[in-house]
Amino acid sequence: MRRISSITLTIVTIVLISATAAWSSSKEKVLYSFPGGNDGDLPSSGLVVDNGGNLYGVAGGGTQNAGVVYKLTPGAGGAWTESVIYNFTGGSDGKDPMSDLVFDALGNLYGTTEFGGLGYGTVFKLAPNSDGTWTESVLYSFTGGSDGGLPRAAVIFDQGGNLYGTTSSGGSKMDLGTVFRLTLGSGGWTESVLYSFVASSDGYTPVAPLVFDKSGHLYGTTSLGGPNGGGVVFKLTPSSNGWKETILYGFGAGNEGVPYAGVTFHGGRLYGTVSGNGDGVGGVFELSHTTSGWTEKMLYAGGGPAAGVTFDKAGNLYSTTDSGGAHRKGTVFKLTLSNGTWTESTILTFWLRRNGTYPQSRVIIDKNGNLYGTTSLGGSYNRGSVYQVKP
Repeated sequence: MRRISSITLTIVTIVLISATAAWSSSKEKVLYSFPGGNDGDLPSSGLVVDNGGNLYGVAGGGTQNAGVVYKLTPGAGGAWTESVIYNFTGGSDGKDPMSDLVFDALGNLYGTTEFGGLGYGTVFKLAPNSDGTWTESVLYSFTGGSDGGLPRAAVIFDQGGNLYGTTSSGGSKMDLGTVFRLTLGSGGWTESVLYSFVASSDGYTPVAPLVFDKSGHLYGTTSLGGPNGGGVVFKLTPSSNGWKETILYGFGAGNEGVPYAGVTFHGGRLYGTVSGNGDGVGGVFELSHTTSGWTEKMLYAGGGPAAGVTFDKAGNLYSTTDSGGAHRKGTVFKLTLSNGTWTESTILTFWLRRNGTYPQSRVIIDKNGNLYGTTSLGGSYNRGSVYQVKP
């Protein structure tokens, strides 16, 4: 039998102590590790919280391997319990949910599936029942034609209760994607295409959610096309002749990355992220409106963020990287503004499998300032996790 020297034991002990210290000094807590199978796995989208502090999201897997909607409920002693509130069958009800979820005022959940329905994805609603179960209904099934197809992003509401979203393909012209609206009438929900992307210079393949400004204009991103080929930030303005698109900024010049996430308004400016995508430099950008148009400024370069940004009440910005950090397994980071300069600090570096790896979604913040998010891999079973971080 091979003998292990005392020096080797000492080195191993130091490594283990260092790893334990790094783990224990972290402010992260894994709330749930996905085991795969019926409970879901590999979550790539973010979370939403209800008034009771329960967390909701979507993942792959499930009884039909077509995806699930799950709920995490906090309990005594800090334990969280997961329950699957809906299993997609992969048929008319939808398949492969990819988007974040959104609540309406009545506590119903809304989201999209990339496939299923008529084959090109759905917009769905989940309504809670008095016995704790949920009922799913499909508001719209895409055909992949002029109405759009393959939605990957969350939907948003306007003040009238209409839903807005994007499809990554379809449209009236070149199969480059759409911006759509769903309106509820006496006969159910009706879809109308507000804008079809018609040329590569126009931007195409939108995969991120939209955002409204106070005047009712819509803003979003495309991951491809535009004047420099690397995607765009666009604005849609309603008029009597339909919605007009304006490109606010085109990515791809020089060593810029690609915008896979949407934009967020804060203080009258737009903020978002670009992923390096293997070729360019990722980072966080700001778009400011001036008399001569919109001006882009990179606030932070590096790390390859692919998720959107979240602001706290103090104006600090948070996001994640899916391959950044010392171990290239992702980070949660914070940008703080002081005297006109943004400074980055890493809140959490993912490196041990048990604490999750490769986060692909943005974080949300609770009333106590805790951050919550998902990792697409890692956790106890290496099938993804839900985590909490105390900044």
